[in-house]
Amino acid sequence: MQNIFNAENNLDDSIFKKNFMKISVLYNVLFKIVVYDQRNLFEKEKILYSLEKENTHFLKKIVADEIYCLYLKDCISKINLTYQIDLHKQEKKYMLLNSEYDELYNKFIEEKKENLLLNETYDKIIFNQKSEINKLKSHISIQNKDKEILTKYIDNYITYIEDSYQKYCILNKEYKNLEEMHHDLEEKNKSLIILVNRMEDKYPIENNNNNNINELHMDHIKLMKNSVYY
Repeated sequence: MQNIFNAENNLDDSIFKKNFMKISVLYNVLFKIVVYDQRNLFEKEKILYSLEKENTHFLKKIVADEIYCLYLKDCISKINLTYQIDLHKQEKKYMLLNSEYDELYNKFIEEKKENLLLNETYDKIIFNQKSEINKLKSHISIQNKDKEILTKYIDNYITYIEDSYQKYCILNKEYKNLEEMHHDLEEKNKSLIILVNRMEDKYPIENNNNNNINELHMDHIKLMKNSVYY
C-alpha cells in the first residue's frame, strides 16, 4: 500500500483503478469481519443474559422449594400429631367394638341354636307340604284328563248342533216351499169350487155328482195339508 501511494511512483489510471479495487475489496472484507464479530459478541451477550436470567429464576425456585419443603415438614408434623390422637381414639373405639362384638357373637351362638330347632320344625313342615303338593298334582292330572274328555264331548256336541242347525235350515226352506204350494193349491181349489158352482147352476141334474166331486177335492186338500204339517 505504501508503494501505491508513493509520490515517486508513476501511476496511471489503470493501475490506480486496480489497486483501488483491491483496497475496496479488503475494506469490505474487514468491515464484514468486524460486523460479524460485533453480532457474535451481541449474541453471546444475549445468551449470557438469558443464562443469568435462568440462573436467577432457578435460584428463586430453589428458595421457594426450600420454603415449600419447610411447609410440608410442618404439615407432616401436624398430620403425625393428628394421626397419633386419632390412633388413640381408634384404639378406644376398637376396645368398645371388641366388647360389642363379643356380645354379638354370644347372641349369634344362641340364635344359631334356636335356628337349628326352627330348621327341624321347618323341615317337617316342608315335608308335609311336599306330600300335599304331590297329591294335588295327581288330582290336577286327573282333572286334566277329565277336562280333555269333556272338551272332546263339547266339541262333538257343538258339531252335532251345527249339523242339526244346517238340517233345520234345509227343512225350514222346504217347509216354506210346501207352505207356498199349499197356499197355491188353496187358491186353485177356490177357483175350482167357484167353477163347479157355476157348472151346478147350469146343470142342476148333476148336482149330486158335483157334491161328491167337491167332497173328494176337500178330502184331498186335507190330506195334503196334514202331510205338510207332519
